Amino acid sequence: MTTEVSGPSPVRESGIAARTRAARSALAPRWQFDVGQPCTVRDKEKGGAMRRLSFIGACLASVLLALGTAGTPAMASTSVPVTIHSTVIVGPFTGTWSASGGISDSGTLVEPSVNFVGNGQLHIVRVVTGSQGTFTLRIDSTAAAVEPNGDVEFTGQWVVIAGTGAYADLHGQGTRSAVADHGVVTETLTGSVHFD
Repeated sequence: MTTEVSGPSPVRESGIAARTRAARSALAPRWQFDVGQPCTVRDKEKGGAMRRLSFIGACLASVLLALGTAGTPAMASTSVPVTIHSTVIVGPFTGTWSASGGISDSGTLVEPSVNFVGNGQLHIVRVVTGSQGTFTLRIDSTAAAVEPNGDVEFTGQWVVIAGTGAYADLHGQGTRSAVADHGVVTETLTGSVHFD
């Protein structure tokens, strides 16, 4: 003797409840139990319900994974102190640099934009090239003092505005201290950097 049991029959309801119940009923498998036999369950539709449930589970898993990672921002690294020493030749505005701390690299630099805006203020865009990539700094500086020998001392701030290679995700900022002596600027940038 065989007894058939099916999922809940649809109940007349309106709105979302009716559609939800109808969807559940459509997914409910039709089970066949053999009375008097060991407890075995066979799907009357030869695995159709299990295939539907597997398909739905796979779809839900991929949607949940996409939602879980789409809105999650990348974790930024912890800020690390950095010191960058530079020597710049005024005129061609080229030079060399070396860094320690959050950046451990050295190389050449070029300043494609140097603007003296009056009142001793100076705005510089500097492209720094090292063995691991390049990064671009914006430096805003002011002449702080003019020494009797003609040297000019500058103070100011710097910020990373772009990067390539290993420096593509570099962010950083800090302070500038520099001395211009007969066409050569010796500079120290201190601050902190992080990658994200």
